[in-house]
Amino acid sequence: MLLTYKDNEAIPPEIFSELMIKIEKAKTSEYWANWCRVYIDGEIGTLQGSIFQNWKLGKFEQSLPYVYGLDFGFSNDPDSMVKVAIDKKRKLIYLQEIFYKKGNSTAQLIELIDLSVTNKRDLIVADSADPRTINDIRAKGFNIIPAIKGPDSIRNGIKGMQDYEMIIEENSTNLIKELRNYVWHDRKAQMPIDDFNHQIDPARYVFQYLSPANTLAIGGMKR
Repeated sequence: MLLTYKDNEAIPPEIFSELMIKIEKAKTSEYWANWCRVYIDGEIGTLQGSIFQNWKLGKFEQSLPYVYGLDFGFSNDPDSMVKVAIDKKRKLIYLQEIFYKKGNSTAQLIELIDLSVTNKRDLIVADSADPRTINDIRAKGFNIIPAIKGPDSIRNGIKGMQDYEMIIEENSTNLIKELRNYVWHDRKAQMPIDDFNHQIDPARYVFQYLSPANTLAIGGMKR
């Protein structure tokens, strides 16, 4: 006998709301229909191939310079930070989940950052869609800049990251979940789904900032 969310009278309202969003998506998307069969209904299903299969679990390389990527939460999405180090010679990207939390006020987000980023000189590359929050964080003394974006930034960033092997710190549970579920919405157009990207997007912000195509001076990196 399978037990589902329908059998749980104590399910939190926010979780129930998220499930309803996924179920609504399933009406028009085979991916989400299959996702619901597996993760909501508990049935056997096969998810489409993930975009990033070039990753494995391992230790974060502490000897490399690192940068933090930050994605801001909107609506039901979490505020999310990831630590990124890149070994360009060996074509390796090291990733470590720092935090992944919903429902923060700006003050609460700044407190999370303060607990996570002990050296305020460390560089943070953040989602440029929220310049006001970036300014609020900068006002507290953090070295934060907006991510570089363009019409093809998502596509190009994914393509670049696929050329590297990604080493994921084993405690990065939300990042691992995203890597397993981040798929193409339109494979031909190379457009991914707009979900399971709250750790992946800030990792991409840092990767693109540090990529050879970016001619900006790199500052605030700890060695």
